[in-house]
Amino acid sequence: MKSRKILCLFTALLLAGVLCGGFAEDAPASRPIGVYDSGMGGLIVLESLIGEFPGEDFIFIADNANVPYGTKTSGQIEGYNLILSAYLTEEERVKAICIACNTASANSSELDRVIGVPLVKAIGPTARAAAETVGTDKNDILILATELTTRMGVYETELDRYFSSVPHTYYPAAAQNFVTMVEEGRYGTEESLEEVRSTLEDYLDLPIDKIILGCTHFPKLSGELKQLFPDAELYGAGVAMAEALRAELAARDLLSNRERGTVTLITTGDLESFIEQTSWFKYANDAVYRQIEPDYSEYNDDTLDPAA
Repeated sequence: MKSRKILCLFTALLLAGVLCGGFAEDAPASRPIGVYDSGMGGLIVLESLIGEFPGEDFIFIADNANVPYGTKTSGQIEGYNLILSAYLTEEERVKAICIACNTASANSSELDRVIGVPLVKAIGPTARAAAETVGTDKNDILILATELTTRMGVYETELDRYFSSVPHTYYPAAAQNFVTMVEEGRYGTEESLEEVRSTLEDYLDLPIDKIILGCTHFPKLSGELKQLFPDAELYGAGVAMAEALRAELAARDLLSNRERGTVTLITTGDLESFIEQTSWFKYANDAVYRQIEPDYSEYNDDTLDPAA
């Protein structure tokens, strides 16, 4: 069932010339950059990207209609990736795409086969950033992620590229409730500190020196994490993805030379709620807000095989 549905969408995309066919080769530097996430957490990454590339136009999609991704199947998320990327390349004519969502990044192998613009994902750059401080005798790494990302073990695989030759210990921890906390604005309080403490109580007495924030929502809980793990360094996707994006754009001569770009924020959910819930976003006052309603019917099927 999953393979048939993905193949059908592949065929449609190929016939439309949306994702393949050398699009990236002739994409001018004036085109926007697309960024998407399962919800509002990706705006944290977007703030880093805008700070690094103030002259670029950014189009961000929060897939609020399907949040959270961490409880979905791999097949569903593969489909979401294809649909959102097709929208960005066909309708918005973006020159590059950043998948801010870790769970979407971990379930994007089908997109890799057809994408025709530079693609930057969250997991690789984040793991690489943590590896810049690799030690020789102590690397106790707490990997915070959603349920699906944790089950797949993608961060352990990526971290092994850098840590396999030195002593290290990984502590993967599914913290799916953190996504709900951030989406509902429950952070920076005594109550949120106690909920984070309760979720991570099994790790509080361990010698953690690095924490992977394996979901774009989790940086909003940095204050709580720093109180509970005062000796640990936190590693999120924002700055790391900005560095990776710069390398991709520079290699293709796609960097904009403008002084200031624009920001468009799109939701697949309720627009009024989205505007209200993103008031904390640094560039909210300058952003244009819109709503889209993609057809997800092919992928919102609970009978699809779950990820192993």
